[in-house]
Amino acid sequence: MPVLVHVIHENPDWHAPLAAAFDAEGVPHEQWLIDGGFVDLDSPPPRGVFWSRMSASSHARGHLLAKDHTRAVLCWLESHGRRVVNGRRVLELEMSKVNQLTALRAAGFDVPRTVAVAGHDELVAAARKLRARCTPLRQPRCLRRAPLFGRLHRSG
Repeated sequence: MPVLVHVIHENPDWHAPLAAAFDAEGVPHEQWLIDGGFVDLDSPPPRGVFWSRMSASSHARGHLLAKDHTRAVLCWLESHGRRVVNGRRVLELEMSKVNQLTALRAAGFDVPRTVAVAGHDELVAAARKLRARCTPLRQPRCLRRAPLFGRLHRSG
């Protein structure tokens, strides 16, 4: 019996081409459209393979709760031993410049001099601390409650 693929995502436009591809290959699938909701941690998830297509830019499409809800869903799935493609580690890596840069460093890549900053006042203080001309690069605020996050790199 074929395994059911549960496609976790927040953008309905993305599911149609995936559904067509799964249908063409005879792969049973269902979409899990995630943008807020609840997770009953005491209930086991259904059987199958869970494929996360969550995007770090979901907030830009007005889905402000999608990432937090997906974090909860992925945690729940993984805690029950379900097979998850693009699980929590992938989601966290995609959403965090700090995670990305430290992973690149750990893999031996050179990365620019970087300072993680939370807050406008701290951005100026961090630039002064570097004692170099710096260009601020900001990661967009995902939720209203999220702090401003940026990185500074040496220019020139």
